[in-house]
Amino acid sequence: MNAVTERDRRMQDLEQRISVLEQVCAEAYQLAGTVGAPERALDNLAAAAEGKPIPHTTFLPVSVADCDGFAPADTRPTRSARKAASPLRA
Repeated sequence: MNAVTERDRRMQDLEQRISVLEQVCAEAYQLAGTVGAPERALDNLAAAAEGKPIPHTTFLPVSVADCDGFAPADTRPTRSARKAASPLRA
């Protein structure tokens, strides 16, 4: 196999891997939204799912109290409700 063919195969493999990882991020976005994950986590997952620049360096640390779906009502952080379009691809 010559160098050009090998490079093209590697590029194709990387493009496929990126597509798979974007889909995983889209699915993780849905899960994170379901459990009421912090907005910074949703921001990063949505951007990753759409192939856009990641807005936050990290969304960690995250505690149970940060996730509305798991935290007792008296420990939930106050934040505005967020309705984001699903990054899931058809």
